[in-house]
Order: sequence, then structure tokens, then C-alpha cells
Amino acid sequence: NPELVLPAARALEAIYAATNRQLELAEMLRVQVRLERDAGVRSSLLGRLGELCDTALDDRAGAIAAWRARLEDDPQDPAALAALDGLYERTEAWSDLVAVIDRRRDACPDPVERRRLMTRGATVLATRLDSVADAIDAWRAVIEEFGPDDASLRALEGLLVRAGRWDELTDVYERHLELVESDRERVDVLVELGDLRRDHLNDVSGALDAYRTALSIDITHQRSRDALERLLEGLDVAFEGAQAV
Repeated sequence: NPELVLPAARALEAIYAATNRQLELAEMLRVQVRLERDAGVRSSLLGRLGELCDTALDDRAGAIAAWRARLEDDPQDPAALAALDGLYERTEAWSDLVAVIDRRRDACPDPVERRRLMTRGATVLATRLDSVADAIDAWRAVIEEFGPDDASLRALEGLLVRAGRWDELTDVYERHLELVESDRERVDVLVELGDLRRDHLNDVSGALDAYRTALSIDITHQRSRDALERLLEGLDVAFEGAQAV
């Protein structure tokens, strides 16, 4: 009977809090959560229980259970989402963390924070879950919503290399060339594009064009010179072989 048990639980809660009996305090909070019908009071109890388990009892499983129960009552509860975010990261529950980051992103009206969350989710997918395809989709979503920048394009390029998605990588390199501001950055991207065309697309003409363009910007760029020389040497060998036949 909640009318009988709740007052007793509240009285014991006060005693346990005053005497620093944390385990008993957590249990009294759980009793009240089970019996409380007021949504606001229940939310407050679950928040206190989650914080108590996390900070005083070192009970991360109990803290997660409390915050998840609060999230079930209010799926957009920002405090519950933020608390679970931190708990999942500390417990290395990466799949759960990505799901919470996505929910925080969906509820976030601030574009700066929204971008930070999307970038973080993409990074977790790539580095913690090794989910390359999902990470590619996540970085593409960042670029689509906020526009490309050097960091997002380089992250996407690295993932496309891991996935062996060479045609898509060509498009990203060409898009990157439109964005770079310094000659050094332009040369670096041109050499990557040249290597891609040479090694994976069998596009010798395109590779030559990329290397020559890089050297037209910086004639001293050693990597471009070496790549062009190797490519020309290979063409000479192929030509001599053809003549011999």
C-alpha cells in the first residue's frame, strides 16, 4: 500500500542520508521509485538514485539502470541522456553510447553542439566499433548538414581508403581540392589523388595530370617528383616491352 509504505520509506531515507548509510539510502530510493505515481517526483528520485550509485557507491550498473528508467518515462530527458552518455563512455559500452549520442543530437537545437555530437558519434563508430560503413554514412551526414571542412573530409577519406571505395574517394579528393586554401594542402591532396588513380583505378593519364599539377605548384615537392619519376619509368618499361613483342 503506497499510502502506508511511502511515508515510512521517506522517513528512513532521511535517516540514512543523515547517517551517511549510502547502500540503505539507495534501497529506500528504489522503494519510493516503485511506488511513486507522481511523474515529477519519480524523475527526481531516479536522478538522485543515479547520481548516488555513480558517485558514492561506484555502482555504474545501478546508475545506468536508474537513468535508463528515467529516460523511459521521458525519452528526451536531457539530464538522463547526458548522464548515460558519460556512463556508457566510462564503461566502454560503445554501441549504447552511439545510440545515446544520436538521441542527444536529435533533441539538440544548437547547431554547434549538434555538430559536436555528430562528429563524436562518427568518431566512435570508426575508432571504437570499427564500423566503417556506418562511420562513412555518419561523416557524410556531418558534411551534408554543415558543409565540408578539412577535418571532416580527411576523416571521410581515411574511411573510404579502409573500405576500398575508390570511386567515391576520387570524388571526395576532388571536392577537397576545391576547399583547400594553401598550396601545401593542395599539393598533398593532389599527390593522394595521383596515387589513388595510379594504384587503384589504373588511370595513368589522370595520375600524371595530378602529379604534374602538384609540381607546377611546388617544383621542389619531393613526393610528387618521386611519384612522377616512378610512373614514367613504368611507362618506359611497358613501352620497351611492347616494342620487343
